[in-house]
Amino acid sequence: DRSVDPQALVEHLQFGYIAHPATIYRAARRLPPGHYVTFDGSGIGAPTRYYEPPVSQTRTTPDYSETCVRLRRRLADAVVRRKVSDVPIGAFLSGGVDSSIIVAHLAEAIGRPVCTFSVGDAGQKSYDETAYARLAARRFGTDHHELVLTERDVLDAIPNILDHLSEPVGDSSIIPTALLSQFARKFV
Repeated sequence: DRSVDPQALVEHLQFGYIAHPATIYRAARRLPPGHYVTFDGSGIGAPTRYYEPPVSQTRTTPDYSETCVRLRRRLADAVVRRKVSDVPIGAFLSGGVDSSIIVAHLAEAIGRPVCTFSVGDAGQKSYDETAYARLAARRFGTDHHELVLTERDVLDAIPNILDHLSEPVGDSSIIPTALLSQFARKFV
């Protein structure tokens, strides 16, 4: 049954998302975080927890500088673990803190220029982060590519992007992200 749950629709319009366990559809529910279900010819089993975040037993205040070192190491390790691929890899680069950190660690780990990708807005310079992305790309010596979108590009893409969503998404960045993903696919 694909009939829309009116309460979920109101929630989506009010908050920009639909909270667990509801979905946009009356007959469908989400699994709790960290759970899975099995199913076979007799039906669907009960949700089973596969992950629970660890709770620290110590209540000490960590040393700030040591915490910074550990955080940097964990970020670098997380990026390095994901660089293994049988095809060329790249990274989205907005020039902001998070994407710049990822690109910095990736550039250090692979020892050659990282392919980076940014999206710009031809009509709204206030939404255009390409200048910041260029700065970061120069700093880390990346093979940088930019996609500058027009209003027509966005409007033309909306029907196809919406067709690929299982339910409404309140984040408008899904449109430029989808278009940037299509653009990056030509290179990586």
